[in-house]
Amino acid sequence: MGNERENDRLDALYVALVARRGERLQEEVDEEEHAAMLRMLSERREGLVQERTRALNRLHRLLGDLPPGGAATKLCAQEAARALRRVRP
Repeated sequence: MGNERENDRLDALYVALVARRGERLQEEVDEEEHAAMLRMLSERREGLVQERTRALNRLHRLLGDLPPGGAATKLCAQEAARALRRVRP
């Protein structure tokens, strides 16, 4: 998860740089609002990452129970879709 944190910091930096360089944004948003928006975007991103992780965990649990032998530890979306298509009730 440390790598995700690194990306959060880089994302925040890039958003701040773009906002700072955008003349229209500078006129319409003050520094406190910038900080609040960045916090909100960061929290939203964190929530989406958590939801994605929960969905992947549920899918992996399902794939571990349904097909004989379970599923691979690392799955991409295409491999998961293929595995689900092979499952017959």
